[in-house]
Amino acid sequence: MHAVAAGGAFFSPAISRKLLGSRVVTRFIEQDEAGRRFARLTPREQEVLLLIGEGLSNPEIAGRLFLSEGTVKAHITSILRTTGARNRVEAALIAAHARPDRW
Repeated sequence: MHAVAAGGAFFSPAISRKLLGSRVVTRFIEQDEAGRRFARLTPREQEVLLLIGEGLSNPEIAGRLFLSEGTVKAHITSILRTTGARNRVEAALIAAHARPDRW
């Protein structure tokens, strides 16, 4: 009652279990976590990550952002370290979950 009185919502334990097991809730959790990881990046790293998510290669990213390939590689190294992603594919998934409106 206190939660509802404070403007919150109440779900029975049975409904709560169904919601927590649903793909919709899982997707929101994934988006929230990806959003936090994405937000830790610098604006330039976010740009690079979004281009990785679009499937661009290092030379293509360099051309698009007017950077050297070495600078792109340095940004990718930082992106992987900051987000905890193990590789470009995992980084691309973070981009997709953080910015689903882009795809």
